[in-house]
Amino acid sequence: MQSAARQNRSGVAWPAPQIWLVLVLGGLGSYCQAADERPAVPSLGLLDSVHVALARNPSVLNSGLQVDIAQGQFRQAQGPFDTVLSASASNQRRYMPHTAAEQLSAGDGASDAVVSEETNGAVKVTQLLRNGITIEPAVTIGRASDSSALSQQTPIANRSTVGVNVTVPLLKNPGADIAAVGERTAELEVQAVRLDRTQVLSQATLSVVTSYWYYLAAEKARLIAVDAEVSSLRRTEDTGKLVDAEVLPAAERDLVAADGAAKRSARIAAEQALEDARSNLARSMGLSPQEAHVLALPGEDFPGVPSQAFDPARQLERMRELALRQRTDLQAIQIRYGQAEINLDATRKGLKPQLDLVLGVGVSGLNEGSANANYFGAANSNLRGPNATVGINYQFPVQNRGAGGLLAQKQSVLDQLDINRRDLQASILISIEGLATSVYRLGLQMADSRRSVELYAKSVANEEIRRTMGRSTLIEVLNVSDRLLLARQSLTTVQLNYANAIAQLRFACGAFFKVVNGTATNLVLDSESLLTTP
Repeated sequence: MQSAARQNRSGVAWPAPQIWLVLVLGGLGSYCQAADERPAVPSLGLLDSVHVALARNPSVLNSGLQVDIAQGQFRQAQGPFDTVLSASASNQRRYMPHTAAEQLSAGDGASDAVVSEETNGAVKVTQLLRNGITIEPAVTIGRASDSSALSQQTPIANRSTVGVNVTVPLLKNPGADIAAVGERTAELEVQAVRLDRTQVLSQATLSVVTSYWYYLAAEKARLIAVDAEVSSLRRTEDTGKLVDAEVLPAAERDLVAADGAAKRSARIAAEQALEDARSNLARSMGLSPQEAHVLALPGEDFPGVPSQAFDPARQLERMRELALRQRTDLQAIQIRYGQAEINLDATRKGLKPQLDLVLGVGVSGLNEGSANANYFGAANSNLRGPNATVGINYQFPVQNRGAGGLLAQKQSVLDQLDINRRDLQASILISIEGLATSVYRLGLQMADSRRSVELYAKSVANEEIRRTMGRSTLIEVLNVSDRLLLARQSLTTVQLNYANAIAQLRFACGAFFKVVNGTATNLVLDSESLLTTP
């Protein structure tokens, strides 16, 4: 299976396309035929069913998309630390009309207004560091001119400023306490969502395994019902011959006919139960209606009880330690508890007022002339300096209700997660004990159920012989036959419960998948993980 499989993003082996031949060619056959009369068709394996589900189950597919969403949110949380390049440019022309006195002073033929023109440009790079410091290198260039006589007699001055401004938070740190916290918690959320995905894989596996066993139990129940009906029909035919020969009273014909009708009704109900079980398995596997219609019958039997009896008392602590180490939902909620602690600490720091130290250093430049080269050359011509700036920005919300309300929310979220993680851990450890003892007792029960079937089968044969010898009645034969039927049905139920208890114990211990190379995202699934205790 591994050689023909493809790997998905979480490292679980998916089935090759050829596996669909099993599903397409499976078919259900005729339910009205006995086991030895049913045509041979491809069967459906348990491991194949799980592989198909892990590739097509909607919950599994959605969990993969949830990982993509979390990764996108992590990249978004890194946004405040992106380098931001800002640029601006403007040109402004203004007309300022002369007053009557100015016009008279200017003389005849002079313009009736002064035209001024101002050109400004700026380039700035902003970088927020993860320690909260903001650095802003900037270059600004400007020129101004007008049409006055004085301006016409002097060259146009192009002036520049080149410098770096640094803002240092002294109390409340928007970088380390806010932006970096968002990035860190988003990174932790990616880890938690990946663990959630592994848990979804485990849940999908459990759903398919239990549905497969119910499907197998329904098929066994149908075959038992078919056998019971065939036996009843044979008994009806034999009794009819004896009644016709006046060896038995006519009343016995009605008795076997009533038994035949009851067995036929039970067989019809068993067929419908098989249909329902097939539909449930198809839904767990994520099949389409067309694929579900031709889903093959199960090809594996229930797991047997190992020769060395499972001892829950000796294995309990080991399985609990396994669960604490491998249950990914427990790991995920622990990560989210750590997230909540980080958020709560950052929110407490947010109660502080904002106090920032602003520092700036730079130089000023000058280049005279009206050409574009003179304008842009101002950034590195006639530089004088250094210029220096020192300032303080202070903000203090008097009531501070926003930060106080947010703190109360974050504290409650942390308390909720603490309750949930302790409850989850307790429920896991308690369920392991119950499931372990269930596997142990069902194993003991299975041996007695098998013995019961064997003894009742002998009793039916003996009762038939006694009846032919006139030492037993039809009622006694039917009574023992019904007891055999109930014993066979009980054995199937015990086998079903035993198989499901193993699967549920595996799930409780987080032991469906084998972790490879020490990472929970590199997972391998095999038959042993589905059929044996952890």
